[in-house]
Amino acid sequence: SKGVILIEGRAATTSPLVLEIWRKGRKVLEKPLPLRVAPVEQMYARVNLRDGAAAVTPGSRLPPANGTNVVFLHGYNVDAEKARDWHSEMFKRLWQSGSKARFHGVTWKGDVGWPNALRCHEDVVSAFATAPHLKNYVNGLSGEKIMMAHSLGNMVVSSAIADHGMGVGKYFMLNAAVPAEAYDPALTTIRRAMRSSSSTTGLPFPRWRLC
Repeated sequence: SKGVILIEGRAATTSPLVLEIWRKGRKVLEKPLPLRVAPVEQMYARVNLRDGAAAVTPGSRLPPANGTNVVFLHGYNVDAEKARDWHSEMFKRLWQSGSKARFHGVTWKGDVGWPNALRCHEDVVSAFATAPHLKNYVNGLSGEKIMMAHSLGNMVVSSAIADHGMGVGKYFMLNAAVPAEAYDPALTTIRRAMRSSSSTTGLPFPRWRLC
């Protein structure tokens, strides 16, 4: 006998949401719900690393801090405008799932070689060049630090940690576009076995042979 109505605001407003019940042409009940609708980007920090050092746009309506920071990086073939879409979507999903961490959406130059995918190596170079700037920003944050990155964004984060000493508490890799042996040297032996033999014996994932 109960339901949920999900409503998304189209424009900023402080007007209440008003429920009116009408019966036979006469309004029998009016109940206002006070609210404030504002752009979601006001609820987190936007960090632009496309030109090097961090250019930060702090949120003007930040939620109360709980001592935890979540820093998210997008992946390959994402320009500055698409990055805003990624960040707003990631923030909303985390917020609606109950996260109260301070969110930082990081934009980096991962679209250098686009639209020619054969020039993806240029974006890899950009990822390594961005890593020290990411380290400088993240190491300047206070409180717990949780990193999240998608695809080639993991090259930026991993280099910042391994090559530049970025300190984080947790790191979530989403569809990481980084070779597995970069994290576990033991996997190099498996790769060599795949190249030297047509057998799938001993491979943890025999379908790898198809690659």
